[in-house]
Amino acid sequence: MPTSDEEFLRSLKVSHEVTVQVAAWLRSKGRDAHVQTTRIRPSHSEWKDYIDDGDIFIEGKGRIEVKYRENLSFVCTETYKYPTIFVDEVRKVDMEHAAPLVAYIIVNKERTHVAIIKPDSKQFWIKSKRFDRRTSDDREFYECPKILAAFRCMRRT
Repeated sequence: MPTSDEEFLRSLKVSHEVTVQVAAWLRSKGRDAHVQTTRIRPSHSEWKDYIDDGDIFIEGKGRIEVKYRENLSFVCTETYKYPTIFVDEVRKVDMEHAAPLVAYIIVNKERTHVAIIKPDSKQFWIKSKRFDRRTSDDREFYECPKILAAFRCMRRT
């Protein structure tokens, strides 16, 4: 059975792969998108020294945060099975960042479609406390009503 650190490293690897895919899709749409370098901490106790300041940077605009939902299939508002979309932990959203937020991009299980959540919708986001199985504790999250997200296909045509 993998340790929590092994699981974290596996998750980090998959997250980076998805982020690279999203950046490639954004570049195919004419965006100057650059993936943040992934730095792996030597030990769990040093995690605070390895917090990144965004997943993708758009030249002259700011940062994009990518969230992969490996257990959630969707292609549009109608097929997204929940009324809200988990954005991120409140503390992560609200912390100060060097670059302004351009969007959160939520990627479906199949890595074919995304839900794009812009920061100008934040006034409508809802705070909720949820049990996080990965960390075995309660965390506070932002959720965005799905009708405020823009759903897009990432498949190459």
